Amino acid sequence: MPSALRKDVPWIDDAADGPEYLDPVYYDRILKPYVFSGVDDLALFRRYLSRSHLPQKASILEIGPGTGRASRLLSHDRRRFEIDLVDQSQRMLKYLESTLALEGTARYLRSDAVTYLAKTSHTYDCVLSLWSLSHSIHQNIADKGEVRGQGLAAYALRRLFGSVLKRSGKFFIIHFDSTSDEQTVSLRQRCRIEPWLKVGSPSPSQVIVERVLAESAAEGIIRFNKQHMVGSPIIYSDLDEAMEVFMNFHMEGVFNRTREFSRVLDALATDLARYRMPDGTVALEPACFIYEGTRL
Repeated sequence: MPSALRKDVPWIDDAADGPEYLDPVYYDRILKPYVFSGVDDLALFRRYLSRSHLPQKASILEIGPGTGRASRLLSHDRRRFEIDLVDQSQRMLKYLESTLALEGTARYLRSDAVTYLAKTSHTYDCVLSLWSLSHSIHQNIADKGEVRGQGLAAYALRRLFGSVLKRSGKFFIIHFDSTSDEQTVSLRQRCRIEPWLKVGSPSPSQVIVERVLAESAAEGIIRFNKQHMVGSPIIYSDLDEAMEVFMNFHMEGVFNRTREFSRVLDALATDLARYRMPDGTVALEPACFIYEGTRL
């Protein structure tokens, strides 16, 4: 694939390595802040923790902790939580284990989130996910096909709300809005190889999450709130930086070592150029949904 080995793309080899995803240090370097009405996603989670009234030694499950952005807020809490961190990337878990200073007990569990929720016998006072649940659902659809993948995801979520959460247990989920400018740019390329992703429509993961939430609420299993938030534009210093983040972070490097690389790169550059500002920066508006609730 000679077209993929372009010398003007130094970040091509920094792409995700399958389930191991990105190198943790590189991940933190290219991750951009998500700010909503002047408050970033971690501050939103901090506010949730302060009003959730979790007990001392509460059992907490974090789905997809990555490099531990949310986990560190738990580690700074004076309460001694019992925390399970579930991630499919072994190197992310090793990074967490070496960098987190949790006051309570912690388990570092290597698993896909959907698979874990579908099979675990553990129960929790709180389950949280900042941005990562959609990744797990979509990965299962890509691996298992639309019908089986969506069915397994729905089953896992039913277990989450109906049995993985303890009675009066709480959940907090931040989920990408796939119709935002940021996600639309990514989806225009991803749908080349994942046709079940539709530009301009809610993502399959959002549809499944909201359907299971609504059904569980109607059955008297949970109560929940949904909030849609539009963020401040994410600023990239130039087109090159934006392309690196989109190819390696949002699109997870799926095209980096394929014959499609140059074609996708050129199409992405054309898309991103529409968001270029007079000073050369690139600015795209993100958006998200926040779901929080309680098992009854």
